[in-house]
Amino acid sequence: MYDWSMTSPRTSIAKAAKKLYEDIGIKGYIMTTATSSTPLYLFIKKLGIPAIMAGPGYGDRARAPNEFIEVKGVKKIIQYTSALLLNWSRIAE
Repeated sequence: MYDWSMTSPRTSIAKAAKKLYEDIGIKGYIMTTATSSTPLYLFIKKLGIPAIMAGPGYGDRARAPNEFIEVKGVKKIIQYTSALLLNWSRIAE
């Protein structure tokens, strides 16, 4: 069990992710709470770095023995992540 954490949708990284979704024609959404086994609190609380979970890939059955992600989705996530970093650098300037 990890400590809870939260990043405001008003942060530059959240704005960059939302804009990128719009740019690639995906209707993005913001989840105000989510259960996860990702230790985002290390970035948010310990290092003071905003963190988000975003991407256009597809997977199913999260945290189940038969959890999966598609190779096609991994390629989309790589493309999305590089574009997100560029978007974020422009917004953060």
